[in-house]
Amino acid sequence: MTATAKPTTTSAKGAVTPADAIRRAREAGVQVVDVRFTDLPGTWQHFSIPVSEMTEALFAEGIGFDGSSIRGFQAINESDMLLFPDPASAFVDPCLTVPTLSLTCDIGDPITGERYSRDPRYVAQKAEAYLAKTGIADTVYYGPEAEFYIFNSARYDQNAHEGYYFIDSEEGIWNSGAEGNGTPNLGHRPRHKEGYFPVPPTDKQQDLRSKIMLAMIGAGIPVEVHHHEVGTDRRKFSLLFARQQSQASPVHPRRIRHAGCAVGQSELGTGIEAHASSVGFGPGVQTGRQLCVPIASLAAGSRHDGDLSLSRTFDPKIGIGLAEVIKLVIRHALL
Repeated sequence: MTATAKPTTTSAKGAVTPADAIRRAREAGVQVVDVRFTDLPGTWQHFSIPVSEMTEALFAEGIGFDGSSIRGFQAINESDMLLFPDPASAFVDPCLTVPTLSLTCDIGDPITGERYSRDPRYVAQKAEAYLAKTGIADTVYYGPEAEFYIFNSARYDQNAHEGYYFIDSEEGIWNSGAEGNGTPNLGHRPRHKEGYFPVPPTDKQQDLRSKIMLAMIGAGIPVEVHHHEVGTDRRKFSLLFARQQSQASPVHPRRIRHAGCAVGQSELGTGIEAHASSVGFGPGVQTGRQLCVPIASLAAGSRHDGDLSLSRTFDPKIGIGLAEVIKLVIRHALL
């Protein structure tokens, strides 16, 4: 563990304070507070507390959890760890029936109070701090883009005598000759790699994407544009550019799936009743629930930074590309 930065919470002028987050919870009629953090492989983790436990002391003193049960974190003999909620991350989860406020947390050591070196948020903070220290720039802005597939069906299995995955989509060109089971087949499907980007009725999920976009905005995710991508059933949401850390949580696949719940779905990504769809993010053909590179010769589901700019306070002739930034992150963020 390394102690070079305090928890994100700040009372600087214009910043969101614990009192602001508590007031927001009260005004929204929140009953449950969900505290969240990201493990080393990148999966969002969480547990919940009653809103009565959400006090200013919670933000200052943290709340404990078992780090030995989190992949890549602590051994059993040093399992006690603390979460420090970031009040600026507060948003009311749009997909839960019980009114719930979500808080993203920094991770710390309960004995020393130091920040945890394997906390992805801390890695991001150190990388940006190092960039400023070098004099290359004082601020980095990212414009991330979330690209993923939305299918009507996604089945897979791996057992003693077989291994497969099978996907299907009403939009798939392979269904051009399919019988409609009592519903007429009206055609209007994008041909292979021609999904960028015809209008409805060929684009069959315009309304679904719009509803997801509005739910994302309602959850505090600043969407700039959405559209169909090249691949069959591949969708794209571009976010407005912002600071690195403020963009990390909004484009976490789990949060985007949660935004889909607000359009009447149980969870965008785990099997959807209202729109009979399944969403795929992440690398590999199948990792847990994350389908990727699901259709031969098409791109994988991904999150990439379509825009990157550096704010400088020195000679504008000095330039730096994304490759140099990546080198800085790899070389110094984990030190």
